[in-house]
Amino acid sequence: MKVIFLILITFITYNAYAVDLGKIGATYEILEKDILQVMKDRATKTDWKSIFDAEKKKLEENIGKIDRGIPKAEKDFTRYIDLTTTLDKPIYIRDNKTGEPKALYPKGYTFNVLDHVSTNIRFIFFDASREEELRWFKENYKDNLSYMPIIARGNALHLSDDIGREVYFIDDEHINKFKISKLPVIIYQEKNKLRADEYFLRSRADEK
Repeated sequence: MKVIFLILITFITYNAYAVDLGKIGATYEILEKDILQVMKDRATKTDWKSIFDAEKKKLEENIGKIDRGIPKAEKDFTRYIDLTTTLDKPIYIRDNKTGEPKALYPKGYTFNVLDHVSTNIRFIFFDASREEELRWFKENYKDNLSYMPIIARGNALHLSDDIGREVYFIDDEHINKFKISKLPVIIYQEKNKLRADEYFLRSRADEK
């Protein structure tokens, strides 16, 4: 009997809470937009062409840029670079008969590569952002293909388009091997050494 009474009470309580109370107070329409619709609306209103054009222009301006901050020469100066090298480990080649590696040059072997090769190429390093250096290069070396232009500051792509030939970047190997500390400098082979001629160039402001 007690069990039936508990079931009856539970049923009555459940139905009491399930009563439809109808509309109480004022009701309002939900005005918040769907987030996906908001994103679509903003996307259609965005001027994507202007954004892409601006990014393209920024990219074109920065591709080809370099800035190594090498100071300009304060006087004409000539120095020589000795490329003599001592091997810190042996150089091996493969024996044609046995196929085994054998030492071509032992560790400690000293040699100068310029005793065995020669080149007529002259490497001209300069700062393309300095008006006097750029003018000096264009007036004297622009059309001479035996001079390889290598810039330490400026935009190599823009300069290449301007002069109609390849322009290169300076890198750490150039700076370290050729001991470049002043610009402009022309480096070329003289017998079994490299000769580096640094040039002092006056700016137009200095000439006044």
